[in-house]
Amino acid sequence: MDLSFINQTEYILDAWEKHVSDNPSALMLTDERHPRGLSRRQVDVLSGRIYAWLKKKNIGREERDSVSCL
Repeated sequence: MDLSFINQTEYILDAWEKHVSDNPSALMLTDERHPRGLSRRQVDVLSGRIYAWLKKKNIGREERDSVSCL
């Protein structure tokens, strides 16, 4: 897979923040549990909660295989 374009694009978190701030109510995803969908802002809030939980458990990128309760 050619990933050379990554060096020419914005950093992913900066791009994500811009998308959320530009249109926070835009539909992001749907599933059986959320048939009406989740907005960009809702996904952003949920991802922040997941990040906080992982940080509290001292789980970083290198420990991802040791997470047994997810």
